[in-house]
Amino acid sequence: MKLEKMPIRVKCDNGCCGNYAEFQVVRQGTPAAARLRLCRSCLKELSSLYGELLSTEVTDVGTNMGNGD
Repeated sequence: MKLEKMPIRVKCDNGCCGNYAEFQVVRQGTPAAARLRLCRSCLKELSSLYGELLSTEVTDVGTNMGNGD
């Protein structure tokens, strides 16, 4: 999987976002029409949300061990 700059002008795939996509996720075997295309703003927000999720997972390690943690 890789992230590429968009070669053409299309709308962002994120719901009600009205921006034009600047990036696309390219994965072997995925048709061009099925690629995920995101604007810079949505990609930045998605990246931020993923970072928050990772930091939450790290702090929650060991909380479900059955020993009162």
